[in-house]
Amino acid sequence: MSKKQFDVIGKSKIWFLIPAIIIVAGIVVMLMLGLNTGIEFEGGTIVNVTFNKDLTDAEYNTELSKTVKIIESNGLVVAQTQKSYDNGTSILVRYENKGTEDEMIALNETVKSTLTESYRAQIDDEAVGITIETISNTASQELLLRATIAIVAASIVMLVYIGFRFDWKSGLAAIIALIVNVLFMVSCTAIFQIQVNTSFIAAIITIIAYSINSTIIIFDRVREYKKKAVHLEKVTKKDIANDAIKSSFTRTIYATFTTLATITVLAVIALPSIREFALPIIFGLLAGSFSSICIAPALWVVLSGGKLNDKVKTESK
Repeated sequence: MSKKQFDVIGKSKIWFLIPAIIIVAGIVVMLMLGLNTGIEFEGGTIVNVTFNKDLTDAEYNTELSKTVKIIESNGLVVAQTQKSYDNGTSILVRYENKGTEDEMIALNETVKSTLTESYRAQIDDEAVGITIETISNTASQELLLRATIAIVAASIVMLVYIGFRFDWKSGLAAIIALIVNVLFMVSCTAIFQIQVNTSFIAAIITIIAYSINSTIIIFDRVREYKKKAVHLEKVTKKDIANDAIKSSFTRTIYATFTTLATITVLAVIALPSIREFALPIIFGLLAGSFSSICIAPALWVVLSGGKLNDKVKTESK
């Protein structure tokens, strides 16, 4: 076992404090401003005005103002606007449902017919398309619930796998580290007011799968060194965890850097819809590498005995 100065576990209190500060800051921002949730997670009616060309910022603002004015002229309240790109530029405007279902159908027809008349020439030239879709509060809540269930189910499966492959302490440490990753991503997203939509859910699932791989590699080293340590004198759980981190450190940093470089380029030059996926991935990569190296092994040490300097004993696993 290496005796060189490489004491990551000894500074575990600092490592635990860093994400805690970010998460608390994110909670404060969410309490004050809330999450910048996308249209998919909000109930209401969505008007989609699609142009078959890319609009400049000035053109987009003009067309957005025109669309919002028509909607509000019918006594409706605009709750959210969003720009997207897909073979052109789309203006998405969500407004709150008002009255009964029949009344909303009539209002939506009025809004669509008014917009159609306003863009008649462009529609005839197939330069503009207009669609209206109503999303109930129940449907949006169900989408969010299913996304949450998917994340929880994936975490449970990984907990069972890691517990079977290694031990329950490693599994629990890995899952806690994953929870920290997700909370870190959500907190950074709230702090920077990045839109939370289906791309964000995909980013969370991607990071969970990515970071658990690095954590498993470190725990594989922990298991290997733990078997060797029972035959050595004065080897502590802290030594084992530090050696496991050290042997995996270069691989983890290189893997994170290469992925981070690619995602950063996407975040800088890609379309806004891609950027909404790339930015949470960047947060998740940083959090995932940090938790794999600094949090998960330290949690294993604590869960294994509660003290960093406990001596290693012969175990069945």
